[in-house]
Formats: sequence, C-alpha cells, structure tokens
Amino acid sequence: MARKAKLDILEIHTEAQPVDQESLQTPELDPESQQQPLRVRLHKKLILTCAIVAGVCLVAGGGVFFWMGPGKNTGASLPDGPRPAVFTEVTRQNVANLDNFVIDYREHGDTVRIAIFALAVELNEPVKKDAVENQPELRGDIYTLSKRRSIGSLRSLEERGVLRNEIAAELEKRLGAGAVKAVYFTKFYII
Repeated sequence: MARKAKLDILEIHTEAQPVDQESLQTPELDPESQQQPLRVRLHKKLILTCAIVAGVCLVAGGGVFFWMGPGKNTGASLPDGPRPAVFTEVTRQNVANLDNFVIDYREHGDTVRIAIFALAVELNEPVKKDAVENQPELRGDIYTLSKRRSIGSLRSLEERGVLRNEIAAELEKRLGAGAVKAVYFTKFYII
C-alpha cells in the first residue's frame, strides 16, 4: 500500500485554531554556527574598510601627483665640489645665421606682399660669430639684393637659387674671396 504523507506547508491557520508556538520558533543554532555569521560580517566590514582606504589613498596620491606635476625640477642644485670652468673666449663657427629679414613688395596697384626669410651662411674657415651675424652692412646688402627681385620671381625655386648665388657673391666681396662656401634659406615665407 501506498503511504500518505501529510504536508504542513499549505496548512492555513485561522484565529480559531491555536498556532503551535514551537513550529514558529527558529531552531536554536549551536555556538559554532552563531560565530560563523559574525566572522563573515566582520570579514565583509574589513574588506569594505580596506577598499575605502585604498580608494582615498589613490585619489590623494593622484592629486599630489597632479599638483606637483611630472618632470618638474624640485630645486635640485649642482653637486658640491669644483664647478665647471666658464669660457669667456668666443667660440668660432663655420656657420653664421642671419635671421629675420622682412621685405615688403608692392605689386600691381596697391597690393603689398611680404617676404620673410632667414639665411644660414656656411663659411670655409671658422670665424667669430659676431663677425658675420652682427654686421649691418651685410644685412643691408642682402636686403638690397632681395628688394631688386619681384615677388613673382621669388615664388619659383630657380629664382630663389639665383638670389642665393647673388647673396653668396656679395658676401664674398665683403668677407674676402673664398670665404663663403654656401648660402642656404632656412626659412622662406611669402605673405
């Protein structure tokens, strides 16, 4: 025969029927089982606290890094001991830079064009830097030679090459024969 099992799950208690107090109480846990949820709660609190502290440290460290800036010199000075010697003699160079030539050209009508250029002059023998770069006569000669050209002719590479050769010839007149090895345009703009 089949046995019938009584299911108390769906049993509905009404007020008329007294509720069995023992069935409503939770079973008592042994002392070891009560300690385990307490340990788990303390462990979760510790992990949460560590995560918050680590987050605050990362934000504070990032703020300090941003405030101080990477690569800034914090005032480090030269090491103690003998200092390097300072040279008072002017060093000699084979290249002289002539910068900041600004020349205005008037075209047909009232149109004004401006040429801005810089030159590097390669010399055969080393000379003092000031001997070439700070001579107003050399700069005046270069200005006069470039002013003779039209702005249309300076737009082509061939005409700029001709101007470069004329400047080299004029510089050789001033500095002496064979002094100039080559002349280069380091910057050339037409506005």
